[in-house]
Amino acid sequence: DIAKASKRARAELKQHRGVQFYLSLLSVPYWQVQALDALLVWLQDEPSHVAKQMEGAFGVAQLQVVVETKNNASFVNMIEMLLKILYNSPPVNRALGRIRPELGTSPFVSALVARLQHPNALVRKTTISILRLLYEHHQAPKMLVEKHRLEPVMRAIKDHDPGVRVQQMASPLHRSFESHDVV
Repeated sequence: DIAKASKRARAELKQHRGVQFYLSLLSVPYWQVQALDALLVWLQDEPSHVAKQMEGAFGVAQLQVVVETKNNASFVNMIEMLLKILYNSPPVNRALGRIRPELGTSPFVSALVARLQHPNALVRKTTISILRLLYEHHQAPKMLVEKHRLEPVMRAIKDHDPGVRVQQMASPLHRSFESHDVV
């Protein structure tokens, strides 16, 4: 809660590498939700400082840990915060969607695509919203779609997902993926 306390508390955290501390807590299952919440609040108050740390290699790796968490309850609690982080920070958004040349994909996007199988329709809907944001802010959206084979994934969701609202969210994104136009 220190990052939420006040600007003065955050100034003290800033002097002692507080953003890196919260990012490191994303690897500790017990602290993941609270750490991501603190990062979101701090990002909203000081976007340039926090985004600079989050878009670095360590920050990207730690945010990927959030998507790959084994604890489904924690993931359900964090997915909306992750959406807000990507919405509030285009630099973090672009960093998470960046395709790594040695892999030919973005590990974050690959992990996110795997989450489209989540049993909770709200999680699938929010995951689609995150994919949409990544697509809209990506430097090469056509490459993002091709490298991650997103068009057939979105088509399957649009045609077969049990959640009607999930299908409705997937449909315009699928059309964009098909035509490679930004939504």
